[in-house]
This record gives sequence, structure tokens and C-alpha cells, in this order.
Amino acid sequence: MLYTRRCSVRVAAERRRIALAVVPSARVMAHIESIRQRLPRDTISIEFRHHSWWDGSRRRVETLQWLRAMHAVHTVVDGPQGAENSVPAVWEVTNNNYALVRLHGRNAETYNAAATPADRFSYEYSDDELRGLVGEVVRLSYKVRHAHMIFNNCDEDRGIRNGMTAMKMLVQQGDGQRPDLSKPFHPNGVLGSLSADDLARAARQLPEPTASQPPMREVEIEVTHLGRGRVTFQLREARHGARSSHLYRSGSFAQMI
Repeated sequence: MLYTRRCSVRVAAERRRIALAVVPSARVMAHIESIRQRLPRDTISIEFRHHSWWDGSRRRVETLQWLRAMHAVHTVVDGPQGAENSVPAVWEVTNNNYALVRLHGRNAETYNAAATPADRFSYEYSDDELRGLVGEVVRLSYKVRHAHMIFNNCDEDRGIRNGMTAMKMLVQQGDGQRPDLSKPFHPNGVLGSLSADDLARAARQLPEPTASQPPMREVEIEVTHLGRGRVTFQLREARHGARSSHLYRSGSFAQMI
């Protein structure tokens, strides 16, 4: 699928789409490049619907390089696996302004068998699945100006419920301050490079949060591909209306040691 978006002061948007369940070829790529040339003022996002665009490390690098050359937004897809039109989740950005993540659910049984979109994407992500996805979205958000997470598991209110849960998880991921990308030092250190699993492993080393504990606690963990790091957690209070609240820990800073 190919999406275009043109934003004005009123944030008006123009969208178009074409079927892209095709394999890589010079003809297909030339056709998409011609669309790019005819829409120089638009931001284009491409969502691939065939696994061959990402088969093997060489093909993956070539696809990403091609998207970057067009300044196109790579649409990261989380969806059912095992079919010809299944694609892996490739957590990379190809445009400095936008990251786009579309979540189709993981119902492989109905993906190509159901008649309606609601039936095709009938799936509700578990909290554990969402933690992993949110962690990856946070990591991407440090590389772009705008990160968008779209729930396309559109059966009943499953996408809405998952979206609300993801929003709560995002609030707990950091200190709420956007890093200044013009500076080499980010206020969160390397926190954006840690996955949700890394943060969960670190948090499990701490006791249950109570009001008598220090507001800041540090934990050391081994981080895949990075080495040993130190994560700082801040004690926060989440209020539920005027009568109830609960304490939780939020990762606020991380550094390698």
C-alpha cells in the first residue's frame, strides 16, 4: 500500500493507496518512483504486502536504501505470519520526519480467509505483546520528529482497547520530555535503545513501590548488543479520579557502564 499525505496549516491530509502485494522488480520500483516524482510536495508512506521485499539481509538493506533515496516513510507492520502476503516487522526509519507503525493483529487463521476487514484482523494484543511493541515504537521515536502508531485490529473495540493500553504504557516509558535531537546528549541517555523487556527485567530487581522508598532507584542489567547498563527509575503516582491512586516506577534515564 502507498499512502501520501500533504499537510497545511489546517493539517488537511490527502491520502491515496495502491495495492502493493507484488514482488520487487524494476517495473514496480520505477512505477512507484514515478508517483514520487509527480507528488514532490507529499510525504509518501509505503506498506509492503509481500515478504519478498524483506527476504534476506541483502534484500532488506536494498529495500531500506531505496525508501531512503525517495524520502519515503517505511511503514513498520506487525501482522500475521506464514502467508505470501505476510511481512516481518522491520523496525527501521527511512524518513527523518515520520515513523509509521501499523498493527494488524496476529490472527493467521482469518488473515486470508475472512470476508470482511473486521474478521480478517480480529485479534486483541496481550499486555506482554503490547509492551514489546511500545518499546520498539519508543526506540524509533528518538530518530524522528513524529511517530505514529495505528491499530488496524478493527474487530469491535479491540483496537480501541489496545490503543488505550498502549497510551498508558507510553506514559510510563520515560519522563515525558522529548529529547533535543540537535544535541549529542539526550536527556534520557540511551533509554530509547532499551526494549520493553530490558526495562521489565530491570524493574523486577526492585521491590514493590511504596511511598517510603527513595524517589529514584538505579539498577544494572545486561543489554543485548549494548553491554552492561545502568537504568534509573523514578517513583511516580498515577491518580484515578479524586479518590484513588497507585505508585509505579518509570524508567527516566539509562547509560552504558
